[in-house]
Amino acid sequence: MTATQKFLQRYATGPGFQETTPATAGGAGNEGKIASLDPTTGLLPATMMPVGIGADSVTVEAAVSIANGKFVNFYDVGGTASCRLADNTDATKPAHGFVLSGAASGPVVAYMMGLNNLIPIGSFVAADLGKPLYLSTAGGVTLTRPAVLGTLDQQLGVVDAIGTTMTCNFESRLGIVVG
Repeated sequence: MTATQKFLQRYATGPGFQETTPATAGGAGNEGKIASLDPTTGLLPATMMPVGIGADSVTVEAAVSIANGKFVNFYDVGGTASCRLADNTDATKPAHGFVLSGAASGPVVAYMMGLNNLIPIGSFVAADLGKPLYLSTAGGVTLTRPAVLGTLDQQLGVVDAIGTTMTCNFESRLGIVVG
């Protein structure tokens, strides 16, 4: 990790300059300051972004082991916001978001929209680019639209890229039960 760069600023009273560190958080009192990128991500900190810009995420308890890139369903466990793997076998576990850093248990950050670039490739190929992705079982995805009676038909987005993993720009959509 590199040291935060500083800049020169004129003294408010009298001649000369002082070395100043850029702001690392937004909000009242920080207006007019030069922003500093997050040292671990190289991005602007989420606190510097206006509402509606940046990660649309929540921290919830993982009720089961959740791997990176899996789609999750939010639900209540005794008054605690929790998540489990989304599943299309019935209408009770639609995908509400996805995780980029999974966990066996405890808190996870779930993104409710945005780029999920950690979907395992499986049997997907470059020719699948642009094809719709549907919720499958155990937080996974499929190119096959669900057709079995009683299953959940929920499109998650389209295949955006295929490399070492597959990428999908997730948009939360309501699913319908196949009937």
